[in-house]
Amino acid sequence: MNEREKQLSKLRNDLLKAIRSGNMVKAANIQMQMNRLQYEQISLQTAALESMTIDEHVEAINLMNRVFVLGDLIEEAALDLEAHMRKTGVVKISICEDARQIKLLAGKFAKLVDGYHDEEFSDSFAELCESIRMNVKNAMYKQEAKLRPVIEKAHDKN
Repeated sequence: MNEREKQLSKLRNDLLKAIRSGNMVKAANIQMQMNRLQYEQISLQTAALESMTIDEHVEAINLMNRVFVLGDLIEEAALDLEAHMRKTGVVKISICEDARQIKLLAGKFAKLVDGYHDEEFSDSFAELCESIRMNVKNAMYKQEAKLRPVIEKAHDKN
């Protein structure tokens, strides 16, 4: 087992401990460390791409894009939550700090995308994120329509 594999193994164990303890911010941070380590490993072994089939290569790109897109969406959601909580005056709850941590971690994904210095890739990524963002928002609006009457009823009781 080489040094990089040892580091990944230790990080996997740390990740499991963080998840079991419910510390999602720490788990996300560890996951980012693992991703960075794995990304470095992949970038150092670009010749490995030649050993992939077309299907494997396409799947790898799709999985990578999913990580980047979800990071982008999490960052936006964390920013929106933080702004909403400040606007309503409720800023002293732990989720705001968690949202800030998520925002910081997820923001690193955008830097990875921009780090490719490929305008076409960045534009394509932005379009993909926007399309997915619209689908997520539409699903959330549908959920809100179902949730609103329940919340209104709860407020009427008070």
